[in-house]
Amino acid sequence: MRENIDLIIACREDLNIPSSNRYLFARPNTEEPFDGGKCLEKIKKYCNLKRPEMLTSTGMRHHIATMSQIHSKQNDQYTEHLAGFLGHDLTVHAKNYRLPMQVLQKAVVGTQLIEYENTIRSQN
Repeated sequence: MRENIDLIIACREDLNIPSSNRYLFARPNTEEPFDGGKCLEKIKKYCNLKRPEMLTSTGMRHHIATMSQIHSKQNDQYTEHLAGFLGHDLTVHAKNYRLPMQVLQKAVVGTQLIEYENTIRSQN
């Protein structure tokens, strides 16, 4: 992974990326970032999706925020960083994306049981 990132950085000048552009995945001849929603729309045209209208940037943000609760294992610092990355403050994040405790507990236990089962299978 590191080699690929180094290659992206090394090729910036050849790709007409301004040296002042702070983005790793930069656009040529501008300092503006890619528009994620527009990129997703272009990518969807190349995929054989049954319901492409269901794949949206808002839906992906919601999915990431919701699923992070299962995988963060109550790590408040992780949740704070993720909320900031998604452009939320912790209040908005908690209000709109927090799963009910019963659902969260089932998801966490289910995930742990699957991991346990995979560990047992790999040992046999």
